[in-house]
Amino acid sequence: MPNSGGAKKMCEEFNVDLITKIPLDPKLLDSCDKGKCYLKEYPESKTSEAFLKIAETVINKCKK
Repeated sequence: MPNSGGAKKMCEEFNVDLITKIPLDPKLLDSCDKGKCYLKEYPESKTSEAFLKIAETVINKCKK
């Protein structure tokens, strides 16, 4: 499925920052189905990196 840019457009419309894009990984759904923590199971994945970037950005914005 091609990237539609919907999240970017929505962020522009609401004047909020787009923190990151999360790459879709079939292992993410599999981890959720099995009740496993994706970040612990696949810490080196691009998807895990994206989730951690979101968490770090939210924490830093909350500190301000």
